Amino acid sequence: ARVCGWGGFAPKPLIGKQMRSFNKTMNNLLNSQTCKFDVWKIEILLKNNGEFWEIKNKREELCSSETKEKIMVHQMINYFSIGADANIAFEFAKNRKRTQLGNKLEYVRQGLKQLVNAPPKLRSYIEKIQSNETELPAKLGRKFLVWQNIGSYGGGMDIWGKNKSSRGMVPQQFGDELLELMSVISPAYVPASKFSGRAGIRKVSQQDNYSITFKDSWDQSVYFQVDGEGYRANGIRAISISRDYQVQVLRKGGKNQVSMSL
Repeated sequence: ARVCGWGGFAPKPLIGKQMRSFNKTMNNLLNSQTCKFDVWKIEILLKNNGEFWEIKNKREELCSSETKEKIMVHQMINYFSIGADANIAFEFAKNRKRTQLGNKLEYVRQGLKQLVNAPPKLRSYIEKIQSNETELPAKLGRKFLVWQNIGSYGGGMDIWGKNKSSRGMVPQQFGDELLELMSVISPAYVPASKFSGRAGIRKVSQQDNYSITFKDSWDQSVYFQVDGEGYRANGIRAISISRDYQVQVLRKGGKNQVSMSL
């Protein structure tokens, strides 16, 4: 909703005096533009002894059916990530608070924990990242990877940015059939990027498919998150990302302005 111009919350009041708020919402809908929106497919494969874990009711719970089948499949519309930030999302879900402020403080607490117990670098467990059988220079000496379908990550941050890259990469668009990949030094660089010109965040590639191969020797947990939902996997073997299909969405604003009043 944010990237389409509608904001993160429902309009208040919904109706309003003399239906003014309702009329404003309807006029915005009438003047909106129809756009294509990509939906991506994430497939995570396990080794024979692998397991998937998720958080339910603030407790870790085995994903029984996915563990049995040794595969987990998700549709992704916002972003997908592997590494330190997904670890934070997973631990945060076990300690979620009742207020927005409490949740923000909990995120900070989880981030500070990583300063004491640093998570492993990507090269510790990722063998390679490819697209169309070509290996990508993903900077695996960093702490996490982000695939971004929309210009909003980590509370609304556009970490890809709107400027054209010196290496020819173009601004992110959610309907261009391409998915943007970035490598990040650590989660602390995401909020800091707003003031540091995205220091610590490297644009890796824009592709319509990716494959991630993990090291056979790695026997510890790997964390990943899909649209903000964190998971833990033991014995992860590979991940594939491909475009699934497109849907039509409404983007606020348009060239032909019309008006209505009830």
